[in-house]
Amino acid sequence: MAKSEGGDKVWKEIFNRSLEDFKKHRDRSKFLNSFPRYRSTTYVYKNYPEGKMTVTDATSTDGIIYMDSLNIQEWHIIDSTRTVLGYLSQKAECHFRGRDWTAWFAPDIPVSDGPWKFSGLPGLIMEVYDKGSQYYFGIVGIEKVDEPVYFRERPHSKGKYIIVDRKEFLKAQMNRLTHGASFMESEHGISFGKDEPVYRDLIERDYK
Repeated sequence: MAKSEGGDKVWKEIFNRSLEDFKKHRDRSKFLNSFPRYRSTTYVYKNYPEGKMTVTDATSTDGIIYMDSLNIQEWHIIDSTRTVLGYLSQKAECHFRGRDWTAWFAPDIPVSDGPWKFSGLPGLIMEVYDKGSQYYFGIVGIEKVDEPVYFRERPHSKGKYIIVDRKEFLKAQMNRLTHGASFMESEHGISFGKDEPVYRDLIERDYK
């Protein structure tokens, strides 16, 4: 909705109405559930540029971009197999940036790649999840496409991205997640009282 000029106007109108309603009734739950949210999705461009990884993400107002390394997981292949989407898949494990991960890869698909930042196994990663399954990636289909690489635009970014350091960006994300009430007060003059405890963490935890 917010990707077009008209959509951006509608987003602001809905937000302002929700804000005025909160100022009248001070109903925190109703406010948080009523105003629109920008969808923040991480896009990973592997081997772009060659030998590196480009990652784009977003804050509530800006598109951001940072560089990362390719094939950064140190996998340990386990003598265990199961079938995923009709392909015999083998188990592998690694510790990556603060989490223990389990992956199932298909040796019959000779593509050393996978979802998100995962790669480096002798076959396509069909499924990967962390201990406790807080984060899960699973393949739903295989399709060959021939499309050029392009960077998706972010709301308000106007096609531009701010270059950031990965760890500093993660620190800022976690700070906003932990102190969301304080941010709402500083940005919009809304007082929710004290920040509530956060019982979740980012997918990458090496920012600490």
